[in-house]
Order: sequence, then structure tokens, then C-alpha cells
Amino acid sequence: MEYPENYHEGRRFGPRQAHICWYIAEAYRALGDEKARMEWLREAAVQSGDFAESDFYRAQALRALGRDEEAAKLLRTMEAHGREQCARTQLAFFDGFPTPAPLLQRTRRF
Repeated sequence: MEYPENYHEGRRFGPRQAHICWYIAEAYRALGDEKARMEWLREAAVQSGDFAESDFYRAQALRALGRDEEAAKLLRTMEAHGREQCARTQLAFFDGFPTPAPLLQRTRRF
């Protein structure tokens, strides 16, 4: 993907656009254009990532290209990375927005 010269927010360090390439490939699949689909799947397969959303779609592209072994290896690596992160990082618990429970709120009487 190419961004305009003055659009710095869109650029990332390294190609991490596999999810975009995957959905473009899916659009071509729906249109029946297998050649364009394969082109975009190959583009998705060469994207890099940081064990996040882009790598998941990269693995899906690898599977669609018949490269199941590579896809499985990437997914196993992602799982191991996630387990490692969970083991050494205390996960934050999100319990909604800081609003008191209904019984603790003061009621206004008019």
C-alpha cells in the first residue's frame, strides 16, 4: 500500500497490511477474478507483523495459497508469543467505564 507523501499517520514501520490485502483478495474472489485474488494473497503472504492482526491474516493468506505448513508454523509462533506475554505481564482488567454501580449512585429527587 502506498500513502501520499504528506500522510505520515498511515505509514508503519515495515509492511503490516496483510489484513487489507486479504480483504481485497476476498473481494476479487467474490467477483470471480481468481488471478487478481491470487496476486493479493501473495501480497498478503509477504507482509510482516508483530504477532498481531496482520500476522493472523498473513496466515490465512498462506493457507489459501496452499502453504499450510508455513501458516501453521506462524500460528504456533503467535500462540507461543501470546502465552509468553500473558505469563510475564499482568493483564489489565477492564470493568467498563468508571461509573458507580446503580445502587451507589446518588439519586436526585425533584
